[in-house]
Amino acid sequence: MGLRRFRSHEEAARELWTGPDDPGLWARVLRNLRRSQRLMPPGSPPYPRGLHRFRTLEDAERARAAWEGQRIAAGARRIRS
Repeated sequence: MGLRRFRSHEEAARELWTGPDDPGLWARVLRNLRRSQRLMPPGSPPYPRGLHRFRTLEDAERARAAWEGQRIAAGARRIRS
């Protein structure tokens, strides 16, 4: 893909738009779907299952930060392999 220059942000935004009759639309959709499945495979929940009770908001935020960190690390491992 070559370098393109635009005179305004509006002109660049119009260029990014993909219409429903674009022949490359489905290829882009499939490429994005495959990329998202590598990051989070189907069947793996984005959060821990079940009901979790916390005494304070800070406890809940710490738990969320921990499982988000685990998800990010697992996704990074999948991408590297």
